[in-house]
Amino acid sequence: TSRDWSSDVCSSDLVDIVSLMKQAKFELAEKMEASGIDFRFHLPEEKVILTLDGEKTYRIFENLLVNITKYGLAGTRAYIQIGEDPAGWVYVTMRNISEKELT
Repeated sequence: TSRDWSSDVCSSDLVDIVSLMKQAKFELAEKMEASGIDFRFHLPEEKVILTLDGEKTYRIFENLLVNITKYGLAGTRAYIQIGEDPAGWVYVTMRNISEKELT
């Protein structure tokens, strides 16, 4: 069988990833609160504009945040950060403690 790759094509737009993360945070607020995990967002005040597929990037952020609510250990903290290193590379980090030991 052949695969239709046309649905995998990414669109490229100028997107503010800080706004995307804030949107995901807002839309998942109830789920994050119910998880018992203390979410700590460290986001820049200014926009961080990148050329990328905004819809797919939002879905990635949403999926990672939902995974923290599902697999994170209640009573712990999750740290979400967007920043830029000295060389100008933008990074997004999400760190938390899983409920079960990773092997």
